[in-house]
Amino acid sequence: MADKEAGIDINELAVRLEHKKETIDTSHIRHPQDKGPSKASIFSELLFLWLEPLIFKGWKKGILEQKDLYNTRHGFFSENIHDEFQKHWEVELKKRKDGRKPNLMVPLLKILYWRLILQFILSTTEVTCHVCQSILLGLLTDYFVMDEPTSEETTRAYLIAMATFLVSIIGAFCHAHAISQGLEVGMASRIMTTTAIFYKIFQLKQKTIGETTIGKIVNLASNDVQRYDLAFILAPFVVLAPIHITVTTVLLWSYLGLGPSCLAGLSVLILQMPLQFGMGQLFAKLRFKSAKFTDKRVKTMNEIITGIRVI
Repeated sequence: MADKEAGIDINELAVRLEHKKETIDTSHIRHPQDKGPSKASIFSELLFLWLEPLIFKGWKKGILEQKDLYNTRHGFFSENIHDEFQKHWEVELKKRKDGRKPNLMVPLLKILYWRLILQFILSTTEVTCHVCQSILLGLLTDYFVMDEPTSEETTRAYLIAMATFLVSIIGAFCHAHAISQGLEVGMASRIMTTTAIFYKIFQLKQKTIGETTIGKIVNLASNDVQRYDLAFILAPFVVLAPIHITVTTVLLWSYLGLGPSCLAGLSVLILQMPLQFGMGQLFAKLRFKSAKFTDKRVKTMNEIITGIRVI
């Protein structure tokens, strides 16, 4: 009884999970009319047209139910992802023999590297389109300041306008898919870590179980892992931001002929970096303290509820 009051009752948790598994309605899993992303055409995948029936159904019904949702892609099933994650994680755990600390990011990067590469390519293309769009708009502006443009200059202006439009479309297209890839990478990372937490629970010793609460695990699996979403969306810009700033500064200096005056904006960005770094460190410390208070609050509530059950 002491172990149950202090932490997790594994038998009770296993029974709950098994009962939940039996009561879940899985009749929609192999629905023949499923038109989700797993069965969408390339054109529908590129333009996100597979979302249209779901959006229209939600607008028509007012609220979506579980049976209305599309099937999960095969690559996002927890059992499939966990098997691959566990294989790489066991290799990472062998570092302890050499006195090194295992790194959770290594298995994640080994599994999701191709998605990260695709996201980086899309983000690079997006940034390139933004730079090209600025140059093309400058060339197009030169046409309107001409007193008497020739037919050749007019044709060139039309071509520049068409190029500007195409570059804008490509940039928007790459932006949408880069965000989509970032969200998918974040979701896959959340699935891997939460599944790893689930399997780790049943491998804990009884003493460790007595020191852990269900609330703490729920907080870890539902709150902390949510940081993966934002982290992977912004990850490519850690590399792209310095390159983008450098290329833009060179273009302002040489192409537009602004000279040293273009360094004014760059100086502001450089001066902001220590401030942003300091604020980031401060937020990290506050976030760490907040997580401790949250764990303490959840543990206290768990003890209160357990005490009520005993009474």
